[in-house]
Parts: sequence; structure tokens; C-alpha cells
Amino acid sequence: MFQPNRKMLIWGFSLLLAGLADLAATTAASFDDVKAVVVEEVRNSDPQFMVRIQADHPDHVYEVGETMNVSVVSEKAGYLYLIYVDATGEASLLYPNKYQKDNRIQAGRKIPVPSANDNFRLRVGEPTGEEILKAVVSLKPLTSGKVVEARNHFGLELGLRDLKAVFVEGTEQSNKDWAEHAICIRTVPKDQRQPKAVKRLALCIGISEYKDSRIRPLTTAHKDAINLAQALKRKCNFDDVQLLTNSNATLTNIRAGFARLVNHSKPGDEIVIFWTGHGSTLADTGGDEQDGVDELVNPYDTDMSSMETIRNTMVSDDLLGRWIQDLDGRRVVFIAGTCFSGGLATNEKRPQFNANGFNAGAILNDTDGFDLAEDLVLRVKDIGQRDAAVLAASSKSQSAWEQNNGPGSFLGVAMQSAFDRNSGPLTLNEFYNHVRASVDARVAREVAAERLPSDTKQTCVLISDLTAPFFFIPKSN
Repeated sequence: MFQPNRKMLIWGFSLLLAGLADLAATTAASFDDVKAVVVEEVRNSDPQFMVRIQADHPDHVYEVGETMNVSVVSEKAGYLYLIYVDATGEASLLYPNKYQKDNRIQAGRKIPVPSANDNFRLRVGEPTGEEILKAVVSLKPLTSGKVVEARNHFGLELGLRDLKAVFVEGTEQSNKDWAEHAICIRTVPKDQRQPKAVKRLALCIGISEYKDSRIRPLTTAHKDAINLAQALKRKCNFDDVQLLTNSNATLTNIRAGFARLVNHSKPGDEIVIFWTGHGSTLADTGGDEQDGVDELVNPYDTDMSSMETIRNTMVSDDLLGRWIQDLDGRRVVFIAGTCFSGGLATNEKRPQFNANGFNAGAILNDTDGFDLAEDLVLRVKDIGQRDAAVLAASSKSQSAWEQNNGPGSFLGVAMQSAFDRNSGPLTLNEFYNHVRASVDARVAREVAAERLPSDTKQTCVLISDLTAPFFFIPKSN
């Protein structure tokens, strides 16, 4: 508990560090300059484990005079470094410090800053604005003199040169060896917190055609994405809907699409992500998969020439998980209509439809156990992130079916009917129940008509950690 005679750390545009006047002066830099280094340059785009920093206000907004408590948790044991950037661009190393000299942390253990026994507290002060907290966890200790010096101070100031030397050059190691996470904090004057209207954003990706001819095409993936994007705009009052189909759904454009979701939203906003197309599994190289495989999904420009080009041009579940983590604080629904394993790395040029015009190659989960839906929700949940859900087109080892040149896949048609039949509020659970029943009924009809094999199953799956109902069609409609 905070005692008045102990040191207090004042947060705001500047850190007022009582008793730390001996800190060396740093070269002035703008907030944008420092943010570019801390957020963009000190970034592992393909981490093999996850790190999460959490503030005790879910919306990341603090009024002057309020105290702040943060915590960090890592999937792997390592060495924690916590950076703070105030709105003027002044960067400080908060952890390790003279109160918490040993920055080794255990896997899965939440590290509070400050801890209950520390003789400092974090309190917001004037002036106010946008600020950044960044956690870096390295499997090996960073050896910069600044890190050593930080153990004798609290809030050791870091100039741009220091930041680059410690955290850009210092982390130039394998992506397996370090991970990071950043959150933006907004500080406001006392009693000036304004209620924020919830924004609703979506990214719809559907890929039927691929640049590499060794990936056989589909016929309805792009239609599913188009139909969902239109429904989210017209019936669900989404403010911003991005649509990427076929040749527009390159790795670069998909990465930019996720970045737009982050940059145009705030904690508390609602996000829907839809991805349908091909995917596959490869042997896990990071040691983070219980089943020993990495799940990957295919952008339009996937290159199947070699194992190296496959890994460099496909999106792994680790990377997808990181993109979802960047949306920390938002309410995220990910719909995986993806057709997995069928046609990958083959010389087939056309979809493999049976005699009745149904594509039996659109397999969501292959025999190696494609568990993307489970990974996305459970991994972020394990590090404390909440309010994420995944709706998958089928359960493990089942096929996700499409009909040749039909209006959409079985999942796509079911989603469209859910919107068409509801003019009032429609929650995610209601949406899922309708979609699952519709797909079950469609499969049963096709089996009864002997257009699909008698043992065909396609069972939609919902894995959710949402803390409150998610409305596709809002109550106000």
C-alpha cells in the first residue's frame, strides 16, 4: 500500500521522478520519432511465443490524479524490459529498476509493475496526451550498459540512440529468442473523460484464385467475402469494412488490412475478421505447438516453390495470433471459413468437384490436426487477453464444402440466410446457432439425395471468450 513518505512516480507527458535528478540528459526527439522506433523498429513480426502487457483500465484511458497498475506475462521464461514513452517523446526504462533489479521472469507468471511491496506508485499528471507502454521479453539477457545502469535508477531516460542500441541492435537475434507487445495509453485532464461511441470495423478476405498454379482454385471463397462485407455494411451498421479478394488479397495487403484495424480502432471497439481460402500445416519450428505443427493460411501470392518460400509467403497461426493480439482491448470475432489442405502443393489446375458438382477438397482440418480456431482463442486467453471468439466452418478433420459456381460455400450461404432472416438484434450466439443448423441441414439434404458420401459431416464450431454478448445486428436496428 502506498505510503506518503515513499517515492511517487508521476505519469503524464513527462515523468517527474522524485530523487532522480542525476539522470543524464537525452537528445530531444518528437513523439512520432520515438514511437516509430519503439512500436515499429522494436517489433518481432513473427514471434515464436507471446508476451502481453496489460493496464488496469480496459479502455487504456486515465485521468490526472489516477494511479496506474500494469502487468506483463510471457508464454516463455526470459528477461523483461519495460519501456515507457510519454507524449513529448521522452522514453524511460521502467523495468529493470533499482527496486526490481532481477528482471528474470517465469513463464505464465504475471509480473505487476509496481508490485505490492514496491515503494513507488504510478500516478497520472499534467500535461496529458498519447503515451506508450512496451514490454520486451528476451530469452537471453540484453547486455547494454544502459540496462546495467537502469538497475540503479527508476525510469532511466533513453534517447533515440539508446533505444536503437539496446532494443533494435540488441534484439537482432532469431525471432525465436524474443517477443514484444505494446499498448497505447491516453491520459486526460481530471473529470474530462468523455464517453466513447463504439466503432465497428471489419476485414473480409476471400481467395478463390491463386498466383501459383500449383494451388488449385476454389469457386466461392471470394463470393463469401463479398456477401459478408455487404451484409456488415447494410444490415449491421459497421463503420469501416475492408474487402480483399483474389489478386488483391496479397500478403502485403492483408498485413496492411490488419494494421488499419489497429490504427483506426480503440479499446472497446468491435472487430469482425473473415478469412476463407486454402491453408495447410507444416512441422512446428518454434516449439509452441502441442500438436507439433504450425497452421498456415494462403494469401493470393503464396509461393509453393520450396519450404522456405512457403513459410515466407504464407501466414502462420503464430503470426495471426500476433495480429489478433495487436487488437488487445477490442472485441474480436474471427470467422474461419478457410478451406484447408485440399489442392496444396499439387499440380492440379482445376477444383476437384465430384460428379454432382461438390468440392470435396475444401478441408478445414487435415489429418495432422488443423487447430487454428482453438489456437487463436486459447493462446491469447492464456496470456490474459479476453473478448475474442472464433467461428470455424467445420470441426477437426471435416471438410468445408462448396458447390461448383454456387452462390457461396455451405458456410457462406448459411451466413447470408442468417442476416436475411433477421431484421432485429442478432447476437453472435444466435448467428452461430442458425449457421450451424443451416449447414447441418444442407449436408443432410445432399447426403439424402446421394450427392455427397453417406458419412459426410460438416459441424461448425464456436470457441468464445467474449465477456458480453456480441451483436452482429445491433439492438437499435
